[in-house]
Amino acid sequence: MCQPASSPDTNVLDLGIFASCQSRQLKHYSQNFNELIDLVQKSFDDLEEKKLAKIWHTLASTKNLIIEQKGNNDYALPRSGLKKDSDIPAAVVATPACIEVAEWVVGKLEDRLEVEKENANNKKEQFAKNISLLPAWKRAVDKRDKTEKDLIEMSEKRLRS
Repeated sequence: MCQPASSPDTNVLDLGIFASCQSRQLKHYSQNFNELIDLVQKSFDDLEEKKLAKIWHTLASTKNLIIEQKGNNDYALPRSGLKKDSDIPAAVVATPACIEVAEWVVGKLEDRLEVEKENANNKKEQFAKNISLLPAWKRAVDKRDKTEKDLIEMSEKRLRS
């Protein structure tokens, strides 16, 4: 799954998987680069499903906080708050504050949509006015072209005579 760029709080890899793998890898000693790669691969392979579910739970809770803060990053990362042997909820429920902000954002988007519609209608009206001028403009261009053609023909007649 694609992860947001430059946003470690919303990137599940940065949020918990890398740290979990690193803490496991640091418990062992590697003598060379290839051993280090093997240790990192083994630490990733050994990640339990429950650990990954907790990280995803933390990610969902973090997204709630980000929405509550209206995109500001002035918040503390939440902990999953789950006990070691507890069941992990299938979903994280949006908080009332999160829902309130989401409704505010939807309202702002609807306001912006109305402004954009009004701008589009204004441009449409302006275009219609410009189109009504088109026949007069086209006649003027045609007359200019005819005049140029007549001048060229007259010049050619003089040269021939």
